[in-house]
Amino acid sequence: MEKNIYYSDAVFFPFLTLDREIPLLEKKENYRFNELNGIEFLSDSERIIEQANKLRKKILDYYSLG
Repeated sequence: MEKNIYYSDAVFFPFLTLDREIPLLEKKENYRFNELNGIEFLSDSERIIEQANKLRKKILDYYSLG
């Protein structure tokens, strides 16, 4: 059986936390480190976060983890 492989081309060490949904960041000019610590996917775009969470759900469903 052929499996799809997903990876992020935009970063050197791509990973995606599967134990929680990716949060939508509010639009701010500056953040403190502790506000972003533990969030691997940073975006204030609803559309992008929605797609990233759909990908996360596909991975969980595919491996029967969700």
